[in-house]
Amino acid sequence: MPYVVERWIGGAFTNFNSIKGRRDLMEELEQKRESGELAKYTKKEQVMIEKKISRLNHYFSGLKKLKNLPAAVVIIDTKKDGIAAREAEKMMIPVVGIMSSDCDPDDADYPIPANDNSISSVDFMLKELSEAYLEGVKEAPVEENKAEENKENKDNKDKEK
Repeated sequence: MPYVVERWIGGAFTNFNSIKGRRDLMEELEQKRESGELAKYTKKEQVMIEKKISRLNHYFSGLKKLKNLPAAVVIIDTKKDGIAAREAEKMMIPVVGIMSSDCDPDDADYPIPANDNSISSVDFMLKELSEAYLEGVKEAPVEENKAEENKENKDNKDKEK
């Protein structure tokens, strides 16, 4: 799953195409480094490209798998990461917020009251959320198949008429 650890990149949702372009540039530079294409550059240019890759990795490494806007966002401490919550709200992305008493419950669509400063508390909540997500993913293909069957049945009925 995509994630952000260091710092929320402003515009990650509201300016998604630009962020996607930076992430694609990072992947392209990494591929060039792995294939040896950077050898054709001078040492100074290679060092500058390596610094660029390092800087892009610092901010975008967790977003490599994010190809489209997410269906939902989990935010730990919506007070600290309020920009992420507001961006998700603007883009109509549901927010699951793990929040202490110092946070506003209105900042999340699904507030979870918990100690957002305790590693064990956050670890427990994230494990529970990931298990629920995996359980939902297991059930999703069955629902998709039913939707496809219903569509086929509807198409067949329309053809019969």
